[in-house]
Amino acid sequence: MVMFHRTRPHMNTMFPPRIRWTALSTRILLGVVLAFLVCVWSLTWYTSHNLRADLERRISSQQFATLSILARGLQADFDDRMRALRTVAKDVTPQMLAQPQALRTLLEQRPLLQGYFNGGTAIVDAHGLTLASTANALWRSASHQLALPTVLDALHKDQTVVSPPLADNTTPSPWIAIATPLQQQDGQPVGAIVAVVKLLDDNFLDEFVDARHDPSGGYYLVDPHTRTIVTASDKRRILQPLPPTGVVSAEDLFVQGREGSAVYTNAQGVEVLSSNRRLSHPPWNLVISQPTSDAFAPVVLQQRQLIVAAGVISTLALLLGLPLLRRQLRPMQEAARAIRKMSQGRLPHQALPVPQQAELGNLIAGFNQLLRTLTERETLLRNLFDTSSVGILMVDTQTRLIQVNQCMAEMFGCPMEQLLGMEYADLIDPSEREIGRLRTQFLLEAKFDSVDIDRLFLRRDGSTFWGRLTGRRIYGPDGQLRGLLGAITDITQRKRLQQFDRFRSQTLEKLAHDESLDDILMHTVQGVEDVTPGALCSCVLLTPDGKALGRSISTRLPTFFTHAIEGLPIGPNEGSCGAAAALGQRVVVESIATHPNWEPYKALAAQAGLDACWSQPILGSDGRVLGAFAIYHPRPSTPTDADITIIEQSARLAAIAIERSEAARRLRESEEHYRLLTEGVSDVVWRQDRNNVFTYISPADERMRGYAAHEVVGHHVFELMTPQSIETIKSVSKARAEHPGDDIASNTLTFILEQKCKDGGTVWTEVRSTAERDAQGQITGYRGISRDITERRAIEARLQLAASVLTHAQEGVMITSPEGRILEVNAAFSDITGYSREEIIGANPRILRSGRHPQDFYETMFAQLQVEGKWQGEVWNRRKNGTLFALNETISAVHDSAGQLQHYVALFSDITALKEQQLRLEHSAHFDALTDLPNRVLLMDRLHQAMAQSQRRGEPMALVFLDLDGFKAVNDHYGHALGDDLLVALAARMRAALRDGDTLARLGGDEFVAILVDLPAKDACIPLLQRLLLAASQWVQIDDRQLQVSASLGVTLYPQDPDVEAELLLRQADQAMYQAKLGGKNRYHLYTPAAATGLQAP
Repeated sequence: MVMFHRTRPHMNTMFPPRIRWTALSTRILLGVVLAFLVCVWSLTWYTSHNLRADLERRISSQQFATLSILARGLQADFDDRMRALRTVAKDVTPQMLAQPQALRTLLEQRPLLQGYFNGGTAIVDAHGLTLASTANALWRSASHQLALPTVLDALHKDQTVVSPPLADNTTPSPWIAIATPLQQQDGQPVGAIVAVVKLLDDNFLDEFVDARHDPSGGYYLVDPHTRTIVTASDKRRILQPLPPTGVVSAEDLFVQGREGSAVYTNAQGVEVLSSNRRLSHPPWNLVISQPTSDAFAPVVLQQRQLIVAAGVISTLALLLGLPLLRRQLRPMQEAARAIRKMSQGRLPHQALPVPQQAELGNLIAGFNQLLRTLTERETLLRNLFDTSSVGILMVDTQTRLIQVNQCMAEMFGCPMEQLLGMEYADLIDPSEREIGRLRTQFLLEAKFDSVDIDRLFLRRDGSTFWGRLTGRRIYGPDGQLRGLLGAITDITQRKRLQQFDRFRSQTLEKLAHDESLDDILMHTVQGVEDVTPGALCSCVLLTPDGKALGRSISTRLPTFFTHAIEGLPIGPNEGSCGAAAALGQRVVVESIATHPNWEPYKALAAQAGLDACWSQPILGSDGRVLGAFAIYHPRPSTPTDADITIIEQSARLAAIAIERSEAARRLRESEEHYRLLTEGVSDVVWRQDRNNVFTYISPADERMRGYAAHEVVGHHVFELMTPQSIETIKSVSKARAEHPGDDIASNTLTFILEQKCKDGGTVWTEVRSTAERDAQGQITGYRGISRDITERRAIEARLQLAASVLTHAQEGVMITSPEGRILEVNAAFSDITGYSREEIIGANPRILRSGRHPQDFYETMFAQLQVEGKWQGEVWNRRKNGTLFALNETISAVHDSAGQLQHYVALFSDITALKEQQLRLEHSAHFDALTDLPNRVLLMDRLHQAMAQSQRRGEPMALVFLDLDGFKAVNDHYGHALGDDLLVALAARMRAALRDGDTLARLGGDEFVAILVDLPAKDACIPLLQRLLLAASQWVQIDDRQLQVSASLGVTLYPQDPDVEAELLLRQADQAMYQAKLGGKNRYHLYTPAAATGLQAP
């Protein structure tokens, strides 16, 4: 949305009033002059820079060439000395190793070695023990232990190895050692010859670094592995370390192996030109360094002359250019003043006059076009914003509303002016307010990118509605977070339909359990009222003749109202229910006070507090109107699509219940009638003349239809038949008449008739009729037998009804025999389990078992079924494809009237998605999202368990607080993504270093805590601590990088005297960890109450 902001002009009092430093003309003038000055000074800088760069390239090339010659000479000297050592090593035989005098003689007879190595030579065995040495050998002192790693490395690699510079208090001079292995015997090292070069005495390295040196320059030889100066032009720099990594980046590149030249500021703060060349063996760097004040002295004078010339030109440009430019830009100032008055409201927004000047004219015309475009765009955006069918809101970083649209105000029933400034969380229902406030804060803190959730909101009048909330962060042009932009869609109707679906399933379950009609209709009314807040519902049945409204089932309608509408006639203009029953279609009265159908009943409706009524006819399966289902509202209301769906489906449920009740009633009547028939002859025998007039009927007809024999004999058959049965008899007679010679005329025919009973009812009969003929084949009469099949048809109707309920239920339904054989399933069962009806019928329900429940689970289930007749709970089953699924299942035992078990009925719904979501929530509540280690909550639980176990068993336990050393540097240098990968790798490695019963948890960042249990003694934790240190300090390969950190461990033991709580135990370990940090890191420290040093790692 385009917003125009007015700002007050700012007067700068530091300058004369005639010079407006904020004016566009002034800035253009200054810009042109500054551009000229920038060009002049840029040219000056460019020329000066090129002079220096050219001189730097030449001097660097010369310096690097000189250094390369020295490096080749130094490498040759190293090669000569290592070659001499290898030659002597070849002369040492295995027998000589047992003769120290022979070895000493061999060394003293090699004058070349004495000239090459001013620190003497020695021969050592495979363990580094001295076998022989020259008289002047530094190896005779205790200092030779410093070079022992070099000797062992040479023996291990079977090649010559040069040590880093070494020194200790026993020798006055630092030195280096060169070790060459002797010939191996049977593939095993036998010893080495070691030569020493003292660095402060005259040695072969001096000729390469002996040159005039400056305090900030000269030659020096560097061991990049230890970042130590081996030797230098200034002998005082021997053994000096290079600056730490990151202090001088150029020297870091040299150490990493880069060859060449560079200009940089060294650790002494002096800018120097340095060149670097690496030797092949040993891999040391030879460096030459020279201060740039000496190297670039010739170019300094030329740079000063250029600066003086540029200053003179700049002064002339200022004196001559400013007045000329001010005169040229005066017309622009007049246009600027007019635009400023428009922005301040002193002039209306209107097009400016376009002057004749080409440039200024184009500028003013462009401004006029921009003004029109902005005005049109602002109008369009405002219309889109206010006419949107979705509630749109914008909140600032304090979660207060700063912008809403008209739909938002209508949705919450509150003017936009009152919404602005409110806290967003105040719009949420109190039951969800805290979680809503928390998620809003998380979104502002970028803990997730956006939100898309269902939320229960609170209107101004206290009512609630469901909304689908989507939101994301918004940023200003400067990249700064401005707040959140959200959209709310009212999904109350969808939520209502979901709630109604659950209610419908419950109703179908009641139907399956043969509950009474009143209970089912009452449940339907209550369910609709629950999903339609503020509504009052009723289910009105028709009278037996279907001409008036009968009994009304309701829970909240006033009693006087329900009594008043009973007996009202149905008709197209009779209220809502009467009109719906008469028309057979839905009638919606949005306002009772104004609708003509309610004219006679307005006072009654007003007394009951009703002002809207929507009525849906209850239609049977044959289209017959059974009643009406009505929804009332206390104020004028228009039904939504969801309301229409709810009232239609409610009417269908009521129709199923009513038809089921009628079918049950007819079945009971048929069963009673059948019982009476069984007392005598059940079939009715009759005879008719050719005109279908009864001439005889057996007494059984009185039991079947209620007519005595004299009430039937002499009467035409049509008098006792329904219209449909009459048409059946006519069609049979017509067939006989049309085929006098065919078999159909003589065979006995069987057909179904609905016959009238004396009480006004009807009875269904199966009739076997035979035509009687004379000698000429003419029909003289009929004889036959009628059998009452009303009960059979009622059973068929009931089975059809049950099949309809079973087919359309959304829950899975399974019916089994008492022996456990599956008798019937519905379509939902097949959808959930994957088994078709044909595959599963006759099988045992055990085919669905998942194996996750023990046998006693099922034994308990069947025991409860036998005692209570019902079981309800959650079960894990297995689909046909092998996947497991969770279900909420209800199993009921069905008995006959004698109490005998007939079958079991199981209803279930798939809740796998819900269970998986619960498992994910439980896991995220107890485990760290990054490393999957236990978090602080689970850590404290396991710590309490470990402390209790330690007290119970009398065995000590250890609590270790671990903090990574150097992780922050890795995180800052390589980024958080690589830092997270490093944490995951280290967590897995440290967890593997512990035992199965131990616990490793992450508190956050680079802090971990380990619980070591079942320790046989207090010092038994030391090997585990060493394994943790080793696991944390080993190199980690991530992508193409090798990273290494270490860990500081704080350790405390339990139990203690006096006893301590878990939190105090954790603080003790934390305190000990800081002592380990102070002690040099990469170690552990044992906590003691007296703060003693305790047990420390070497």
